[in-house]
Amino acid sequence: MDMLPAGVIATLEQDRFPSTNPHFDVRVRPMYGDQKGQRINPSLRPELLERFRFQTGDQVRKLSDFPVTSPYGPRTPPIAGASSYHLGVDYGIPAGTKINYMGPGSYFSEGGVGVISTTDSQGRPYELELYHTVPGAKAGNYSNAMFNSPMNAMGGSSDNSVMLMNMMGGSKKAPSFKDMFMSNLLQGAIADKINQQSMDKQLSPIESYIKGLKDQMKEPGSGFLDPTQMFLMQ
Repeated sequence: MDMLPAGVIATLEQDRFPSTNPHFDVRVRPMYGDQKGQRINPSLRPELLERFRFQTGDQVRKLSDFPVTSPYGPRTPPIAGASSYHLGVDYGIPAGTKINYMGPGSYFSEGGVGVISTTDSQGRPYELELYHTVPGAKAGNYSNAMFNSPMNAMGGSSDNSVMLMNMMGGSKKAPSFKDMFMSNLLQGAIADKINQQSMDKQLSPIESYIKGLKDQMKEPGSGFLDPTQMFLMQ
């Protein structure tokens, strides 16, 4: 099974969160059932944790090869700004160590936190949050740095540009000017409605809106102008 790149362990200078030493903080969120979206004790899902691989040079190690420095649950904050109830498990892993995941799923970053969307052996969905890391480029997708969109100017995440390009049929190739124009054009329209209630509770607001756009494009006489046509008219 191929390894899914998931960033690297951050140095203290790179870390966006309070920390005393470089380390790896993993948090587990079931995306189903009564605990959907809640951060549970990662040790309750060893199957998911055993899939991590950490690489330094030619050496590859498992998560269990590293010491636990802060378990899940109540604790004395190790530094100002740190939580008194830890929602993950900390492992002492050196800065610069590459993080990989041997399992099904995809990787993205959100607010400086790496996120792996995966499933267990029974097909149940989870999100694994990776704190104190430097997020890597999305596997198989565009780099966030390629986009400077109206949504970013409004304070939105450039991650939405990548999501949008992929949902509209983006490829693994570097985006052309036309690709970026179409992405930004659509995001300008989405920005006005991004906070509307999702019609499908299983989709995020942006996913729901894109779905609506696609549906409108398929309806004859809808009056919806395809962004491709708008671009070609320029």
